[in-house]
Amino acid sequence: MHIQKSLIESHNALPLSAVRSAYLRPVSCLNNETHTVTLETPSSVSSATFTTCFELIRDNMRDMYKRSEIGWSAAKKKKEMKHPAMRFLLLRIRPGVKKLESRGEGEGEEGEGRGEQDWEDEDTEEVEAGKVAGFLSFMVTEEEGEEVIYCYELHLAPGSRGLGLGRHLMAVMEDFGRAVGLGKAMLTCFSENKDGVRFYNRNGYETDETSPEPKCLRNGQVRESNYYILSKAL
Repeated sequence: MHIQKSLIESHNALPLSAVRSAYLRPVSCLNNETHTVTLETPSSVSSATFTTCFELIRDNMRDMYKRSEIGWSAAKKKKEMKHPAMRFLLLRIRPGVKKLESRGEGEGEEGEGRGEQDWEDEDTEEVEAGKVAGFLSFMVTEEEGEEVIYCYELHLAPGSRGLGLGRHLMAVMEDFGRAVGLGKAMLTCFSENKDGVRFYNRNGYETDETSPEPKCLRNGQVRESNYYILSKAL
């Protein structure tokens, strides 16, 4: 008897080239005048790029991890990043691009400023071409018996915040999930990361039913969880 493969199995069985052509936006929709986006796997990224991505996580989130019940472990984070099913959307700066600045207030490493992009003077030194300006990692996986696309990390380098790039990476990931046939996107966000929570809320993510409930302590105080699980229907 023929047993139909799950969406997860079908996706994970494909080589990277087939995944790109089957589920990723056309290149014309991925890239803009300042940045490019490529889909990679742990085995296709260089050690230098992997290190850059890890350092973005470490610099942005290590203190929050330490203050949470999860704790920080560089070894565990690297192991998670190297999971065979993990996918990376790498954001790189195009050659010849001048430094961009956002108008308006930025909102943290996962929050996006609302201002417009502003070109610097023509004499401004060019930024490093090909440099990783940020990334989003995700996995096609199962949560509580439901096949979902799960965003593990979203981080932007300081010079690339406030330009709408985080919002763009999220949209690429969500389109990927729809193309696979998934009906839900999920992520975890530390409760103290107020900018991140606002960013995700503005992009349609709400507290998932699987998110930890506040705990009532013996003294009557209510303690919120260190993190929220957020989700969005695709």
